[in-house]
Amino acid sequence: MAHRIDLHIHSCYSEDGDYSVDYIFELAKKIGLRAISITDHDSIESIPDAVIASKKYGIEYIPGVELTTIYEDGSQQHILGYYIHDNPLLNATLNKIGQFRWEIAKKRIEKLREIGFAMNEENVWKKANNRPPT
Repeated sequence: MAHRIDLHIHSCYSEDGDYSVDYIFELAKKIGLRAISITDHDSIESIPDAVIASKKYGIEYIPGVELTTIYEDGSQQHILGYYIHDNPLLNATLNKIGQFRWEIAKKRIEKLREIGFAMNEENVWKKANNRPPT
């Protein structure tokens, strides 16, 4: 039997994820994955749901996160972290990153408006599941 795993999955807790944590585990079970990690953008909100779903579907769960980093030149890179735990320093860092991402998104919308795009900020937030877009 193959021991396949997937270590980079986004849930509805990421602005680019569509599925609930439970549904992700259901799909993982259907395709025969042994273990998964949900690595949402700058968020560990999925962990409680994933712990429950892991037991429900009998799939190993590896707590993870995809951290956004910004270099001095303004370019962004993402770093995946695994076996992370909920702690005050991590939560404070994720909140700070989230606030920064909101500010970047607002600036991008304003720049698009300046060059002639009709941007509705509310629609952008809806499309991003009310999470700061990356």
